[in-house]
Amino acid sequence: MQEWGADIDGEIDETDNEMLFLSQYLQNVEMKSENENVKKKKIQLNEQREEELYLEKRKLEQQANLGSNAEKAANPEQAKVSSVKMPKLIISKYDGSYERWLSFWNKFKGEIDNTTLPAITKFSYLKELLEPKVCTEIDGLPFTVEGYTRAKNILKTNGNTS
Repeated sequence: MQEWGADIDGEIDETDNEMLFLSQYLQNVEMKSENENVKKKKIQLNEQREEELYLEKRKLEQQANLGSNAEKAANPEQAKVSSVKMPKLIISKYDGSYERWLSFWNKFKGEIDNTTLPAITKFSYLKELLEPKVCTEIDGLPFTVEGYTRAKNILKTNGNTS
């Protein structure tokens, strides 16, 4: 009887160990599944941001074309004078290095910040021109005029010391 009881106790212990192992395994699987869902959501958000930026760029290009056509129609004499084609200035993405800050910021101010574009559009351009590690500093800010102003202040403060 004691042998039989000992055998049953051994089987119960073995079953308990297997149940514990299975429980831990299920927890690991659930954690992996949650991590994959988080990754998928991040990818979807990034794709959505890229699409919004693309659409905003297209909109700005069309507005610029409409504006330049209206100016030419309003003052044909000036259109002749200003028909010199300048090469398009390319602003390289800012990577957070101290050495590249001044060049980046001066180009950004001259080409984007000092224009008559809406602040939200300028903010879109600014975020697009920042490397991901720098962009994380301003990622949480809202797409508003205030958000753009705060983003510039953060970058001015951190850009000179990064």
